[in-house]
Amino acid sequence: PSRPTAFLVVQTLGGMIVNVPIRRYWNLLARYLRPQWRLASLLAVLLAATIALELVGPQILRAFIDSAQSGGTLERLSEAALLFLGVAVLTQAVSLVETYVAETVGWTATNRLRADLALHCLRLDPSFHNRRTPGELIERIDGDVSALANYFSRFVIHVIGNAILLLGVLALLYRVDWRVGLTATVFAAVTSLAMLRMYVLALPLWTSVRQASALFFGAIGEVLAGTEDIRSCGGTEFILRRFAERLRQWAPLLLKATFAGQAVWMVALTLFALANAASLALGTSLLRHGSITIGTVYLIFQYVDLLNRPIGEIQGQIQD
Repeated sequence: PSRPTAFLVVQTLGGMIVNVPIRRYWNLLARYLRPQWRLASLLAVLLAATIALELVGPQILRAFIDSAQSGGTLERLSEAALLFLGVAVLTQAVSLVETYVAETVGWTATNRLRADLALHCLRLDPSFHNRRTPGELIERIDGDVSALANYFSRFVIHVIGNAILLLGVLALLYRVDWRVGLTATVFAAVTSLAMLRMYVLALPLWTSVRQASALFFGAIGEVLAGTEDIRSCGGTEFILRRFAERLRQWAPLLLKATFAGQAVWMVALTLFALANAASLALGTSLLRHGSITIGTVYLIFQYVDLLNRPIGEIQGQIQD
């Protein structure tokens, strides 16, 4: 089709227009993940285990710090330290297996999609191939599909899993103190809305980059296929000039899109730093008033810092 039809639903969110590709994307995901439902289920279990271990780790350290502060026995401190080390090692092991399974699912799904796209192109009318160069088709079938690997392997599971992690952290912070929970909730909401708004601005730029990339590799494919004819006709300088023109078209688009993506990340880093500073300030204030222990101050800081990961991964999934 001459126009993309993937984005089906448009709704207003916080005063901005957001494309929400629900049915079309879901059908695409289901088609290529259904044959791998066992691995996808295993991926969900591994992610749930990782979330649980990440929430338990700071609790163990809080108990260790409070016990050391109150003069706990060396035996009790040693047990807490060994338990924390065991949880940390187990977290890394589960994360390693989760990465392996996710990559397996992603590559299997995208390879099937590449095969389907190649077959679809072969069945199209010759007039289509007259308008498209081989290099452009290779970039669309291989390069564009590679960008979907993360979508197939992690999108639904990670968005849901990180949303659960986000809610779990906020619930535990509310349990410590309602002021801490409220501060973290405001931070999470502001950060998410800010990044979503910036992604709406960056989306057209990245669409242009993918188009320019396809045209560039299409031109390269034409040249490689006709190298002998180009040289025999004395067209080398002409081809080099076309090559430079393609690069001049691609480079500024890529620069703008990359800058937009980095701007999103810099905004997120700034908000994360402000949230960490606010958590330390609030924790110190509560400690001085005797409302919490020094171990709880550490717990608050760790949980607020842990919020960075689900928010960052969710925004990464949105970008992909």
